[in-house]
Amino acid sequence: MSIYANYEEHLHGPYSESLVGFIKRNQALGFKYETQIWALVKFDAFTINTPDLSGDALNEDVVVKWVNESWLSNDQMRRRAILMHQFGEYIIGCGKVAYLYPKRRYKAPARYIPYVFTSDQITMMIERADMDAAKHPNVRSRVDTAVILRILYGCGLRISEVTGLKVCNVDLENGVLRIWQSKFQKDRLVPMSGNLLTICKSYRETHLQEAFPDDYFFTSDGKRHYSEQTIYNRFRDLIFDCCIPHRGKGFGPRLHDLRHTFAVHSLRQLAENGNDLYVSLPILSAFLGHSSVSATQWYLRLTAEMYPDMMAAVEKRFGDVYPEVHYEQETY
Repeated sequence: MSIYANYEEHLHGPYSESLVGFIKRNQALGFKYETQIWALVKFDAFTINTPDLSGDALNEDVVVKWVNESWLSNDQMRRRAILMHQFGEYIIGCGKVAYLYPKRRYKAPARYIPYVFTSDQITMMIERADMDAAKHPNVRSRVDTAVILRILYGCGLRISEVTGLKVCNVDLENGVLRIWQSKFQKDRLVPMSGNLLTICKSYRETHLQEAFPDDYFFTSDGKRHYSEQTIYNRFRDLIFDCCIPHRGKGFGPRLHDLRHTFAVHSLRQLAENGNDLYVSLPILSAFLGHSSVSATQWYLRLTAEMYPDMMAAVEKRFGDVYPEVHYEQETY
């Protein structure tokens, strides 16, 4: 069982009772609250080693020290600052005393501009992953990466959605991936292409013959799913082997760019087929599991920038189909 499911067992510090209430309150409001739980468990462990703390008052000194641990990046400090500010507000709302860390002290990083792979680059990466899997058939992560990359690009899933797939979520009879309780607490059914379905069937027959429905579909030890970092490391090796330049830390390409690429390539194909993109947007939005169609509109601008001649023809046929949406808009 993951730490997210049994987090209460890991909380033993002076603020443990308040932390449990804070987490449950946010989960009741519909927030998934996983990375935050991990951070709050770390905060709890930090407070255990700090003497003379009372659960009735959130101490300024301990909050400041935890937010500003020397090994953290600026963005990690910013996230901790926001989390502690929210926790402080919760404690005050419970009638106790709390120090409110200024959540705007650290600037948010500049918005990431996605890397959209070409079709040739996608083909090259997958072929390389297949070669790597054939060369190292006993290294499960290399075998699994070849299938995972296909799902990321072919279905536009988030990496957490792929690594979290269980055997019961991969419907090989109907060719559908069942994504439950993903970002924004949204459930959805994602169809697979015929080729991808064939590959998943072959993978299931070869590697999961004795698996139970609640076992993870992709696992190195039969119990736990892969960490996102493990798959990312394999991905980095592949783009290096394919001579796809990495633009440096924070600039990608990232695994998540396969999802961006799926969306852009889908819109390009729809446009080439003569579809009205505004009519198609709600379908793509549901496919991606976005919280609203407005989030998906951002891909229209990105597609227009990638394929201006094609989009000019679409605009001539259907009118102004893409709104002015800037990179500052959050799109996941």
